[in-house]
Amino acid sequence: MTFPDITTKVIHCVYYRNNEDWNYPINIYPYNTLYLVLDGDGEILIGDHIISLLPEHAYLIPPNTQFSCKCSHYIEKIYIDLHAELLPGLDIFGAMNGIASVSIARDEILDVISRSSNPISAGDTPAFTVLEPSSFCDKLWYDAFLLKLLSLLIPENWTSPDSQIMRHRDILDDIDINLSAALRMSEIADRHGWHPSTLSRAFQKDFGCSIKTYVEKLLSARLCQELVTTDKTIKELAAQYHFCDAYYLSAFFKRQEGISPSEYRRVNMRVELHNEMGHNR
Repeated sequence: MTFPDITTKVIHCVYYRNNEDWNYPINIYPYNTLYLVLDGDGEILIGDHIISLLPEHAYLIPPNTQFSCKCSHYIEKIYIDLHAELLPGLDIFGAMNGIASVSIARDEILDVISRSSNPISAGDTPAFTVLEPSSFCDKLWYDAFLLKLLSLLIPENWTSPDSQIMRHRDILDDIDINLSAALRMSEIADRHGWHPSTLSRAFQKDFGCSIKTYVEKLLSARLCQELVTTDKTIKELAAQYHFCDAYYLSAFFKRQEGISPSEYRRVNMRVELHNEMGHNR
């Protein structure tokens, strides 16, 4: 039996320790968020459902899930923001409702820290340290650890996309690499030996949407990630993704997400990472 490959990409891996100041009422991230809990009394709230963050447990929050998080006294954890994609824009946890969790040995969580090149600050809260593997061997360990953990968190009823969707992998990879507001279906079709109308019908049949709609959704998701993981201005993003100007990017983003880019960034950017970017400029 043949199974599709999964591409994992870690956006952030951070050791985090704080007191009751860890209180964020609105969070919506365009990637999976994985909590590896060491200690504390943290909680996640999705709708009316409260999930207590138990020590020695991992919790996966799917992309684009609105949630609140807080603790009454103390929280110590590692959080990992990541993509786990079968195809560009098709995350294996993207259709999952709610949060997946699994128990995990404390030593394994501590290994994520000990194999990092960055020292952890001791003493009082808060603490915030970006974790990166200290050697190539540690990088391999990180990759293996993450894949093993994802295999335990994936829903039991998960099914792989059928072959009709997977046959478009080269086209979707092309879109992902060349993603911009200027990308045209006729260019994509020509590069892959399709007549535009034939590709349009095949794509609509297999994905239930047009290539134009797919490109717009992927572009909007990419902009979401840029807004919460970089400090690029709207003008810089407009130039990078070939919009006419910042106004056109903002109008496009608001049509797709129902909120302006600046407001999306204000609500969803991780405060600590934003401060880090400011310090490193």
